[in-house]
Amino acid sequence: MFEPLILLTGLVLITAWGVTYWRCRDALHPLMYIAPLMAFQYVVRPWQLYSQGELQRFFPATWMLELSALVHFLGVVGFCLGCLPPRNPVRGPVIWRTFITPTARRNLIRLAIVLGCISAFFFYYSVFGAGGITKAFGRPKGGGMRLASGYFGEAIGLCLPAIVLLLFAWRKEKLRLRQWLLIIFLASPYLLTGFLGTRRGPTFMILGGMAFTWFLVRSSRPRLVKVVGTVLMIAFIVVLLFTNRSRWYIGSPEPIDWSAPWRFLTGKAGASEGDDYVVATANIAVRYHTGKFGWGRSLLITFFVRPIPKQLWPTKYQDAAEFLFSPREAVTSEDMRDLVGWVPASGSAIGGVADLFREFSWGSALAMFLYGLFYRIVWQRAREYQGFWMILYITAASLSIYIPTQSMSAVFHRFLFLSIPLAALWRAFIGPFTYQAAPPGPQWYHVQESAKRIFVAPS
Repeated sequence: MFEPLILLTGLVLITAWGVTYWRCRDALHPLMYIAPLMAFQYVVRPWQLYSQGELQRFFPATWMLELSALVHFLGVVGFCLGCLPPRNPVRGPVIWRTFITPTARRNLIRLAIVLGCISAFFFYYSVFGAGGITKAFGRPKGGGMRLASGYFGEAIGLCLPAIVLLLFAWRKEKLRLRQWLLIIFLASPYLLTGFLGTRRGPTFMILGGMAFTWFLVRSSRPRLVKVVGTVLMIAFIVVLLFTNRSRWYIGSPEPIDWSAPWRFLTGKAGASEGDDYVVATANIAVRYHTGKFGWGRSLLITFFVRPIPKQLWPTKYQDAAEFLFSPREAVTSEDMRDLVGWVPASGSAIGGVADLFREFSWGSALAMFLYGLFYRIVWQRAREYQGFWMILYITAASLSIYIPTQSMSAVFHRFLFLSIPLAALWRAFIGPFTYQAAPPGPQWYHVQESAKRIFVAPS
């Protein structure tokens, strides 16, 4: 049953991908680039490992592989159903565009610089606190020192909306050298973390944020081949960094292995106790066998306890875990070793489907449906209302790498941290100066009607 379920998962993704484009003709619909990422993680990769006997080496019991394939199949079905566009054409512009006044443009630039400087301050403070760039990134998966507050650490991610806002403001200009230097500086926290620290998330987020912004502000509709090709190219860069993690750092005595990503993508590199699909399968099997599910309690800790500063509640994680969990409900390394005979590598990721199964058992299919529905709503709102919704859409799109590779909370805690303060700043400094809030008058009415004739898709 393992192989048929994997093939059915691939068929669902291909069908959803085709139906989505047939319905909306929008190359920037989330399924256009998320489906290929899911296809590799949930179809191509397990098929390769199974055909080479790697999965059988870790899971001698067939039911574990079949259970994992079934859980991932149902999760993919749920996500695709939630993310599918409506049957009726989505109202909105063929070309994603918004009109802003010169005042809003200046405020966009100022806001982008402020957010970018906050990000750069905390990043370089942590790096130089660790001994400088050479020392901080002079080891595999390097980085700066841990900051005193989690808010300071998360503030480094503000470089993403800073770049998005800056490119949004400069969309009609031919960028000069000083503008490119400013972009590189503001993006440097994630560029250095990604390329020198070989981190998958920051690399995809900053490159994806730039790419999606460029697609959205162009004067012509982005073509499907360019959108998908760009996302796959960024994904290949991520794989190149990931597969060379032990070699890619300052002062490394080993040369870069340029063939490593090809071996990984073709399955010739084999698997280890830290492989995403292997760890996901182990977690699904152990949770199913022991019946120890989180039932959303871990998410409560992430979204309601984690935001409380540790200076106010130093033992917040321990107290919350003791209150929400009993010792018998926690999965231990002994549970893992008793069932599969090994323990996953420290820091391993399991992907969105396995993470939600860990929390909600078979209800993970419904949770994945809501996951996909979230992406559909953000995309639809961005198409219809543009403005700030476009910024939210770009943020969500740049986080899409986490859907097949990491937990659901990895997406939403970053999305909320970036979007909530940005929404307040946009409402105060940008929103009043967009075209919807412009003073009425014959000249502005002519501009609006011209924009409708040019940019609004025919019904």
